Amino acid sequence: PMTVKRMTGIVSRGGSIHAKWNIFHHKENFAYEHWDDILEICAKYDIALSIGDGLRPGSIYDANDEAQFAELFTQGELTKRAWEKDVQVMNEGPGHVPLHK
Repeated sequence: PMTVKRMTGIVSRGGSIHAKWNIFHHKENFAYEHWDDILEICAKYDIALSIGDGLRPGSIYDANDEAQFAELFTQGELTKRAWEKDVQVMNEGPGHVPLHK
C-alpha cells in the first residue's frame, strides 16, 4: 500500500481499522463500494456525511506523500458524487502537520 514507507504508518484509528479489514478480506473499502447506496439513504432522510481522512499524515516526515494526496483526490470524488445526489458533506483534513508543511 501507499503507506508502507511512512515513518508513522496510519495514525487514524478509523483508517487503521479500515486498512486492516481491507487487507484481511482482500477487498476494497466497503463504504467506498456501497457509496451510491449510502447516498440514496442519506438523500431520503436528509443526512449529512463526514468524509474522514483515514490516511492523514502523523508527522512532517510523512506529509504530502502519495497516500495523502490519493485520499484527498478520493474525498473530492466522493464529495462530487454526494452533491449530485443533493447530500451535504463535511471533509476532514490533516491536522497533525502545520499547514505550511
